[in-house]
Amino acid sequence: MEIIIIGVEPACPRCAKVYEMAKELSKEGKDTTVKKITWDSEEAQKYGKVTTGHHIAEEYNVEVRWEEMKDLVSGEWTPKLDEVLMPLKYKADEVGILMTPVVVIDGKVAFMGYVPPEAELKEKIRKAL
Repeated sequence: MEIIIIGVEPACPRCAKVYEMAKELSKEGKDTTVKKITWDSEEAQKYGKVTTGHHIAEEYNVEVRWEEMKDLVSGEWTPKLDEVLMPLKYKADEVGILMTPVVVIDGKVAFMGYVPPEAELKEKIRKAL
């Protein structure tokens, strides 16, 4: 099985958290590889139009409470970070694009735009095994 995390480089707290979760959960399966690629790579774009929350905010004029983000992006991931960025994920869903972080399991997009709960990620990986 192959798990790909599509994110930004250097990794933001959300992309880093998803990658670390996938690496840890991948130890449960044999022949499982986890890799990360950047959102703007040719490889990432084969899963659909992939972009970042910042680009979605600019392109679609989505208002984000950026002042709340300053402290959130400088440390570890917290659910609050996803909460602040959720309007961007909703816009991405609405217009049919993928927002980082994106989790691809065996060639299929499993999650995008937020850090999935560990139990949900584990279940998707288990089903793919």
